[in-house]
Amino acid sequence: MSADQILVGLDVGTTTIRVVVGKREAENAPPSIIGVGEAPSAGIRRGVIVDIEEAVSAISTALEKAERMTGIATEHAVVSVGGAHVASLESHGVIAISRADGEITENDVVRVIDASQAIQIPTNREILHVIPKAFTVDGQSGIKDPVGMTGIRLEVDSQIIEASIPFIKNLTKCV
Repeated sequence: MSADQILVGLDVGTTTIRVVVGKREAENAPPSIIGVGEAPSAGIRRGVIVDIEEAVSAISTALEKAERMTGIATEHAVVSVGGAHVASLESHGVIAISRADGEITENDVVRVIDASQAIQIPTNREILHVIPKAFTVDGQSGIKDPVGMTGIRLEVDSQIIEASIPFIKNLTKCV
């Protein structure tokens, strides 16, 4: 079984650490759950790491339980992030279409999403995700995927998820 077919999710909660292991049978198929692990949280209060050593021990316990159930060593995991230190805000990006014929490319979509990230956030915060909600081409709004369309101006309304840098660094140290 190749490593890219195995997906691991890790939820570091205030009361419980949970791990779920999924196996993807086909590229676009949803994964099937093949293992879980759970352990009481330690070193975490109100969603914040307060003792790295205790948190590492609790996370390791949950991961080991999932690994025993599946027989697969965990190499990578998607870690959920939540709590008061995470925030969401709306943003807007605008670019001119790059091709002379006006056809919108994947590169244009990447550029407009990047433009929507050009916002002021405090120095102790970091952007985790930019989620495009809808695109607008030359004033025509509500477009889900503009690639292949023709226009002069491309806009995006996006949702930006940002979090406290110290929290993210402490969580990263634990996993």
